[in-house]
Amino acid sequence: MNIELRLISKKIYVKSYKESLEETVRYKVKGNKLIVTTYNKKGKLTEERSFKRLSEDDVKKLDYDYERDVRADKKLFQN
Repeated sequence: MNIELRLISKKIYVKSYKESLEETVRYKVKGNKLIVTTYNKKGKLTEERSFKRLSEDDVKKLDYDYERDVRADKKLFQN
């Protein structure tokens, strides 16, 4: 990687990190959901994410599906 490109990438990363320090993050639990809201320094909503609590069976299925997809990708890209 070119040194100039690394310096630019580093500057962008540092700028993004400093901006994130000025954000406010709030968490709310509603039943089996976690809602994460992010506000900029002016108080404007910039992002809202929600996460659902999974049952043990759902977690196992998700892990199985992920591993299956990884194996399929490896097969596809090895040929």
